[in-house]
Amino acid sequence: MLKEFFAPLWDFLFDKLGVLGLIAAPLIAILLFALALCLVVFILSLPKLIFDQIKARKRKNAVYLAEDGEYKEAFRLFEKSGNKGKFTAEELYYYALCLEKTGRKAGYWYQRAVEAGYQGAEIALAKFDLMNAKEKPEKAVKAAALLRESDSSEARAVLDAFYKNTQVDPLYQRAVLGDVDAQFIGGKYSYGEGNTENGIFWLKQAAEQGHKEAAEYLGHIYTSGYKTPANYKEAIRWFEKLGNDAEAQYNIAVCYYKLMAKRAEEKNLKTGFDRVSDYEYLNYSMSYHDYMQRAAENGYAKAKEILRK
Repeated sequence: MLKEFFAPLWDFLFDKLGVLGLIAAPLIAILLFALALCLVVFILSLPKLIFDQIKARKRKNAVYLAEDGEYKEAFRLFEKSGNKGKFTAEELYYYALCLEKTGRKAGYWYQRAVEAGYQGAEIALAKFDLMNAKEKPEKAVKAAALLRESDSSEARAVLDAFYKNTQVDPLYQRAVLGDVDAQFIGGKYSYGEGNTENGIFWLKQAAEQGHKEAAEYLGHIYTSGYKTPANYKEAIRWFEKLGNDAEAQYNIAVCYYKLMAKRAEEKNLKTGFDRVSDYEYLNYSMSYHDYMQRAAENGYAKAKEILRK
């Protein structure tokens, strides 16, 4: 049957075109085979294309429902619409909104919408973090900062609603919105109550904004090693924020002294020659004497006593 079908074509190629026909015949055969293969692939993929279109239509309908405030029904349609990896930026945003409005976790999906470039998702994510991130205050602080920097009326409304929310601890509200005294008080309280990570976070927030008591408190935390591993370099960083304060300079000198002892133990520096030959130990030693001298010159009694010995 195929032979009869293609016979006129072969006669034309061989009788009319001669040698050219011989060359063209295999090329035409390959082309026909490729066209047939494409047709088969298309036919096989047609159900999937139709199915994907149905899912896309469900997602579009879900967006319409979410815009009308029908969040439960919209959520149901989103869940039935298949692979969320195919959601558009708009669909990601409205899916997150449905999650939030139905009491589910939405932060991840708001973040996906932000990354996909949906306009308005950033404010929505900031609002969500501000209202729901008490266990992760760094998110709330970042959200509040973003909202304060925004010129939009929506951002101002979110901040105003947060500030007036009577279900939120007033001290926490003030801390999130950048009040350094609230950050210091809250951080000190949290640290004292055993919530070490949370306490240190708020103390750092206050210290970074110039609160000297918070910086000093952090310095003592990292020097003592109480509730968190001792870290003398970190302690020095916070004590240095106190500027020309004599007691802080003395505390920095003590930290360098402890770093000297730690280095000597780690590297087994037993003799004076061993120690002056070790660059890091020598650097610590010079810094120790420098800060102890500064503390003494600024009238700190303990420093003066040490230097007299």
